Amino acid sequence: MADDVVKITLNLLDQEGAPLKESKLKLLHTKFENAKDTSASHDICSLTNDPDKPATVHPNINIFCNQIGNILTKMDDICQEHADESIGNCCDYFVHWVYEKIIDNQYDVFNTRWLYKKVQKFIISNNSVSGKKLKCNENFLAVLDANLLKIKEALYNFLQHYDSVRNLLNGESPNRDEYCRYIKRHFSLYKQVQNVDQAKSVRAYSDEIKQFRNKFNASEIALLESKCNDASKRSTFFKEYKNILSSDEEQTTYMEQTDPEVLNKQVINYDIFYEADVYGKMEQLAESSVNSMSGITHYCNKKIRDPMENDTEIAKFCELFITYFWNLNNYNTSNSSGHEKYLEYMNYWLNHKLKDDERTPKYFIQFLNERLDERFSAFGDYNKFKEKVYNMDSNVYNEMNILYNLYLNFNKINNQTISERECSNQFKKCADIFEQGMNLYYKTKNPKFFKELTKFWSTFNNYFKSDSKACKLEDSQRLPKIKTLEEHERETSLKEALKSCDSLSSNNLDILPQSNDNYAELLKDLSADKAYTLLNANQYDKSICGKYCGKVTSSPSNHLTKLLCAKLATNLTNLSDVLKSVASPDDRCSYLTYWTYDKIASILKNRWTSAHYNNAIQEINQVIYRVNHELEKHGKNCSYNLYSNVDHWKDEKALHDYFNIHGDIINCVSTNQGGCSKYCDYINYINELYKEYVTHCCSCYSYPKVLCFDNCPKFFKCNKAYYPYDLMLKLNCRNYNPSERIDHIFKAITFDTDVLRRSQTATGFTCNGLICNPIDATILVAVTLLGIFFTLFVFYKFTPFGSWLHRRALKKKRLKQNVQTRRPRLIYSNAEPTSVRLQNRRISVPYHNSP
Repeated sequence: MADDVVKITLNLLDQEGAPLKESKLKLLHTKFENAKDTSASHDICSLTNDPDKPATVHPNINIFCNQIGNILTKMDDICQEHADESIGNCCDYFVHWVYEKIIDNQYDVFNTRWLYKKVQKFIISNNSVSGKKLKCNENFLAVLDANLLKIKEALYNFLQHYDSVRNLLNGESPNRDEYCRYIKRHFSLYKQVQNVDQAKSVRAYSDEIKQFRNKFNASEIALLESKCNDASKRSTFFKEYKNILSSDEEQTTYMEQTDPEVLNKQVINYDIFYEADVYGKMEQLAESSVNSMSGITHYCNKKIRDPMENDTEIAKFCELFITYFWNLNNYNTSNSSGHEKYLEYMNYWLNHKLKDDERTPKYFIQFLNERLDERFSAFGDYNKFKEKVYNMDSNVYNEMNILYNLYLNFNKINNQTISERECSNQFKKCADIFEQGMNLYYKTKNPKFFKELTKFWSTFNNYFKSDSKACKLEDSQRLPKIKTLEEHERETSLKEALKSCDSLSSNNLDILPQSNDNYAELLKDLSADKAYTLLNANQYDKSICGKYCGKVTSSPSNHLTKLLCAKLATNLTNLSDVLKSVASPDDRCSYLTYWTYDKIASILKNRWTSAHYNNAIQEINQVIYRVNHELEKHGKNCSYNLYSNVDHWKDEKALHDYFNIHGDIINCVSTNQGGCSKYCDYINYINELYKEYVTHCCSCYSYPKVLCFDNCPKFFKCNKAYYPYDLMLKLNCRNYNPSERIDHIFKAITFDTDVLRRSQTATGFTCNGLICNPIDATILVAVTLLGIFFTLFVFYKFTPFGSWLHRRALKKKRLKQNVQTRRPRLIYSNAEPTSVRLQNRRISVPYHNSP
């Protein structure tokens, strides 16, 4: 179906006469195809005595290889005839033509890899010829995975055609739907790239990803939305692309990659350095004896028709490598050591030696492949080794280098008799290198590297703990406990949070006005104000701040928000100590609740949009929850939540404070202190709030007597004694509108059960039982439960039923103990078995009187 979309689009473009870039590229394609010459033969393509020959050779692989040789030989002539900026680099198109042929011929991975190597040799040979104008890059991308290759080619061709499609869309083409389907199909393909293994996809699609991102910017996407989306779907296309774009930005950091073949295999072994000291000695032996090893080093000076034969430096390095490789091969053969590890170590050694050289390990292996043959005594292991060679990226090399130096220094301690001072120095080196390794792991997050660091940590510490011959170290001289990535990230987050908490310049929230400051001075020094003053004045604990407030970042006034968080978390954690003068835990909790409301309302006042409100409230609520989660373990939690209606916060706090200072105002009147009338305005304000909230916060029942329930226990008390207007009368407040009596107010919210029964009878529903009265029903349920419990207790204590339950539980307990007890080992003895007549034994049956 996808191929049909592409074919339809290309046909339509051709019918509409679009000036396709592809039309010029097709001329090159034709030239490449016509370069096929069945009579031509190139030595590079010969399969005879080829160590890289695939186990199953594809029937036309040799023909295609010779065709490539023909093309590259005539590359200057082919590309010069079609020199045009619109077709891009001729070499790049040649490589993509090779990709397409690999897909069409359905080569397996082994034939594909063989072909890539031959293409690379042809390019190297062609570039070495003097007078060549066009020199292709020998390090082209060798993609082995067939699926990756198909997607790569599809994206490449789409990018070649897109400009033509875009021009037709702008011109209101009648084939708009087909073109849009074609575009969306490739956007979906591009999206699919994100679901492929990262190491493969980023490397395989690196060029296409860059071109795609450069071409499809925000304005280009907007154009496609206007042309290809219905109004109802206008935002979907751009939103999906934005998500993909952000993912790409993360992936492009991975662009410096190892060899393509290694990326496709995804196999890197780090467990290769345990014998680092032996490898070091073998290397020293090779360096000292290389000049006397002409019997094997002569391969390096073998003359062939190869552009690398004049590279005297690589030939010199070849002599050292062959001598070193031969020494290690002999050592591992004589000591029955594992060959795989030393072969993989040699790959690290190659990368290490060529690190600052423009030559790569793969370049060097190509040099060796042209010279070594079966006469080299270690040729069998060399063939295994060359399959393990890859060009390491900086991260892999640094990880390998750290492991090598760790084991090298450890083996100096392990295998030598050294002084305590030297032992201590070697330990410090190991500790420093190990710390570097852990820091690198926290950066690369490579689990294989972490596994090897853990293994070394265990080997090192266990050696000094268990080996009596080990040099003596103090107990403190051990590699520190390994922190996992999660532990490290938590610790780093905590350090950053503590640093942020240290930067809080003010330790007092009195700088913030109260949310209702009209009566702040009037209510000063009353009981509620004293509680809030204690909460304000309590110094925040930096450790508590760091633990709970590290992520509070939403506020533009970030300093105040973090300061509030620090104070809140500290006050909540130590609430019983901060407000120890407040006897009731519920009262302490309500004071903290409305202190929080007041402070957050002051911070948010007239500054933030609703989104900022919600973010700040959500963050503070998370802090409250996390602190309470810890306090629940000790039964000291104070659970509450902030919600977004600030006007309700103000009303609730005002009512809460009134009920708590009511006694202070009554005391002013009863003790004739004088000046109590100053509270009249304040109480009149509270009276209006009281009448507004009483119907919501109080529910009363009149049978057999009036009983009221508090629906808002944190800020409202349904006791008639707190009625604000009655207090105004006691204060002789004048010039205020009269208010109805408290009895009238409560009558309106009192539920008469007799009236209910009469109304039910009038409507045809009669209920005369106890359950018709909610109070009687509650009492009935309580008495019933108590009766059931008492009856069960009597049965258990004074009847055989209780003894049966007891024996049953005891039997289960003994059975569990017997099952969990470890089976004893049989004790063998030479003693003769003793005959026992069980029937002659008495059986002792214990008997206990029942209590």
